[in-house]
Amino acid sequence: LFHDREATAIGVPNYVVDPESDDREHNLRRSLGDLFKRDPDATGGHTSTDPYKFYEQCLEMSMVRIARARRALRGGHYELVFAYTSGLDLVGHVTYDRPALQRAAYDELDEFVGELRDDLTDEDELLLVSDHGLQDGVHTDEAMVAGTEESMIEAIDSVVNVRSAVEAELGSTDHSSDQEEKSFSETNSAEVKGQLEDLGYL
Repeated sequence: LFHDREATAIGVPNYVVDPESDDREHNLRRSLGDLFKRDPDATGGHTSTDPYKFYEQCLEMSMVRIARARRALRGGHYELVFAYTSGLDLVGHVTYDRPALQRAAYDELDEFVGELRDDLTDEDELLLVSDHGLQDGVHTDEAMVAGTEESMIEAIDSVVNVRSAVEAELGSTDHSSDQEEKSFSETNSAEVKGQLEDLGYL
């Protein structure tokens, strides 16, 4: 899907491109320590010494990845931006018996995605895909797909194969980068300068 395209992948499920990289989400996940332990005897297969602190760290992981996707989108260098975050999945494994915390995680992630959606131009489309469902802390075969273009959603038979729908979308609209078109205009630059002056930075 990425071959011969101006594309970037911000996180790939269950795969670390460079374990030594400074990817903030990977660093946050590595630092979880006792906050996230595998436990085959636990209902969700995992436990946490502090579910609330764990929740905060997981949502920060998601926020970081979505912020990176927004920056990639705003930069205008790519025709395809792929981003993956594991934060919501991790929260679901540990907080299955805390429905209010799970609901809060979904609501907060919904806000993050809403901000990303607000960054879309008229030529951009957003596709959201889960790789599985989660019930009582355990993976299920139920999954979801949602997006901004109904015809793209209708073309998807399974969440395990969205490639043809994405390729069709990329082929139907020019998503190639146009950095000059997306760069700040003189008007925008003056507006930003004025805001910085108002804040006392200039």
